[in-house]
Amino acid sequence: MPSTGNALLDSHLEELTADSTSLLAGCYAIHESGATAMADTLKAVNPTKLQEFGLYDNSIHDSGVTAIAGALKQINPRGLIHLKLHDLSMCDSGATAVADTLKAINTQELRLLLLHENKLKDKGVVAIMRALKAVDPPELQILALGMKPGEVNWSAVGLTIPPEALSGDDNFEGWKPVIPFMTDAEETGTPPAAAATTQDTPPAAAAAAQESWEVMSLEEGLSAMRIEDPATVNALRSAGVSSASDLRTLTPSEVEAMEKEHGLKHVAARKILQVLEEWGEGEARGA
Repeated sequence: MPSTGNALLDSHLEELTADSTSLLAGCYAIHESGATAMADTLKAVNPTKLQEFGLYDNSIHDSGVTAIAGALKQINPRGLIHLKLHDLSMCDSGATAVADTLKAINTQELRLLLLHENKLKDKGVVAIMRALKAVDPPELQILALGMKPGEVNWSAVGLTIPPEALSGDDNFEGWKPVIPFMTDAEETGTPPAAAATTQDTPPAAAAAAQESWEVMSLEEGLSAMRIEDPATVNALRSAGVSSASDLRTLTPSEVEAMEKEHGLKHVAARKILQVLEEWGEGEARGA
């Protein structure tokens, strides 16, 4: 097996089999060559049962993303549910490679697509959105692109995208459910009803976001908070938190009690409280 340059990641890849359903590789400090080695391993092992793939918080740039996208395209996982490719220093050519993969693989089960904290511009984002329009994944609930309204000149490319599908930054505002995008009305330039808001009406995205959290698992909710630690899941479950909806309604006193009584790690507790506070402030501004 080719080395990625990170011994811990190499050990995880050595455990990868054709029947593996999950591969998460975050914060391993790998670069382009490491991503290429990882892609070679994926193609050699051919884990067609992957349901969750994540390579994030690594500086693999476009060449590394292209290698990974090519490997996923070759594997064509049968039931990919989560695809996490955020914070990879990806630009437009890498996003175009991801878009090509989305059009080629089975996306019928895809629920979550994370591409935020990259360097996507018009060409890359439009390629992703057009790919999603083409395959129309029926289960897609969360799309994070890390863009803000106005950052992409949609009129120049003939597309209209609701702001809710694009918002996202380091303050976690990118964790929005997908508002139905690319409708016939949008194709003709008519503003989508889901994106329309007034000072007297709460944004449609807020209601959709609440609905999305109602159907998400606890693990998916924590992932939306960028917490992917089995110990945190166990601590929360022991305290009676069984879903994302439960997670979102926690109070500071409840989180602090879990830290003391159920072994919730201090770092995870602080992160949960921080995100809940920021979300609360955002909802207050939108009300």
